[in-house]
Amino acid sequence: MGAPPDELGIPHSDVKELDYTPNAMLTFRDPDNIQLEFLWRAPSDAKA
Repeated sequence: MGAPPDELGIPHSDVKELDYTPNAMLTFRDPDNIQLEFLWRAPSDAKA
């Protein structure tokens, strides 16, 4: 497993818990300023 973005000096958003889904998302940008997102998928038995 890699290091968290904070330890690597990568600026990023807070973890966002989305209103329309039980999933969560973290947004950051690559060196070319292209937005990327990590999406954590909630277990299938989770409720929105």
